[in-house]
Amino acid sequence: MALINEDIAISIGRVALAHEFTITDKNKCDYSRGRGIYGISLALSGEAEYRFAGGARITVREGDIIFLPETAAYTIAVGSPYRHYTVNFTAKGYIGEENGGVVVHTTENTSAFKDCFRAIIAEREARGVGSELRALSILYSLLAELQRELADTKEAPPYYNRLLPIKQYIDKNYKKETTLEELALMADMSVTNFRRLFLRAFGTTPIKYRDEVRLSAAKEALASGFVSVSEAAELSGFDDTAYFVRFFKKHTGITPGVFKNSPYGGKAD
Repeated sequence: MALINEDIAISIGRVALAHEFTITDKNKCDYSRGRGIYGISLALSGEAEYRFAGGARITVREGDIIFLPETAAYTIAVGSPYRHYTVNFTAKGYIGEENGGVVVHTTENTSAFKDCFRAIIAEREARGVGSELRALSILYSLLAELQRELADTKEAPPYYNRLLPIKQYIDKNYKKETTLEELALMADMSVTNFRRLFLRAFGTTPIKYRDEVRLSAAKEALASGFVSVSEAAELSGFDDTAYFVRFFKKHTGITPGVFKNSPYGGKAD
């Protein structure tokens, strides 16, 4: 049984755990009260049955990738040792509601995914300068490849091609104060329909997406160590530094100054 859902759009905070692990009948996994953290696993050998609180059951075998949101509640049953790579991480964002956000995918590119998991595990074990950022970078790449493979298995809805150029426009012009009405006009849609379909296609509203891009640009500028808070505000599209500070703290829980001076460029979760 494969549950396919390519609606993954998240901002990762930190990698909390990365390891190779074997589940047996003596060390069963119990998340019956909910995970409380995001997770992604690649099955290496054996098989496991994920038994979800709502009654659904999914069998994961060698070569399968399973993505689990923090809200997933389940137990795992195995008949023989089930060996797998797992990465647990904190994140904010949108996971498609279909199937509770659980994604199961059988990849034909197992070797590349194994390399990603191994690299994340190695960075976590190294714990050197920059290890956390490198682990995050590899995890983003892993999720991007998973999303690409999922998209290839499912035909894009007809409105997607009309909305993709708008998303790309925001990526390039996030500093501009473009209104929702202007973006809808570019897509030749009514404001209501444009907002609804953009949310369906990309898991967030157009304005929230622009804010996410701005926030990422601000974090990158601050993490460089070469710009002040006011310069980071301007570089990410904010004319008012005070508003930028409030915006940044609202979305990250800390001020831009604290983020700039923290060891890894701040807490992104």
